[in-house]
Amino acid sequence: MTLFHPQMAQSFRDHVQTLFAPGTTSFVFVSADSLSQTFAAYTQAFVSGGCTKALALVDETDTGIVPYLSVRANLLINSRGQALNQLPEALRQDTLFLDQPASQLTPAESLYVQFFRGLMGKRPVILAKGLPAAMVPTETRAFLSFANQALAGTHSRFVILTADQSLIDAHPDHSFTRAPSLAAASDGTKKHA
Repeated sequence: MTLFHPQMAQSFRDHVQTLFAPGTTSFVFVSADSLSQTFAAYTQAFVSGGCTKALALVDETDTGIVPYLSVRANLLINSRGQALNQLPEALRQDTLFLDQPASQLTPAESLYVQFFRGLMGKRPVILAKGLPAAMVPTETRAFLSFANQALAGTHSRFVILTADQSLIDAHPDHSFTRAPSLAAASDGTKKHA
């Protein structure tokens, strides 16, 4: 069975790449009741597809942030070399933020750390279980602007599962009105029109 594992993983990677374009943020509408279930199903699909190292997770409740390390050290987990160069200039020069203990992060700041850790770790897919509920629309727009600028020209894609219909409506070219299956090679799921 292990003989076919690389082929299965490649098929899974190809399918994900056809669903979600590199260098972009995609929004997948899921009801608030099924957000955790869909997030777990997508994560399991990467495990089953043999592509766990291709995935970075962004989750408000299970952040994976080590509280006793600095923000800088948390950003560099799973990164190599000059990874901090991928941070936007404003974040790269904010030494007070980078040197603070990660235990002091707000939910919005945690979102930035998790996203950029995935990007700096060169993960092809960064999957978010929604955005922090405490973020106001201006904070959401600022974060998405930072994320889109950072993603441009990379092979990474940011996939946000969301129950916020306004995000789907605001980004029709990169949105799904229902969660596409990651398991099937072609499931006919259509993007939002």
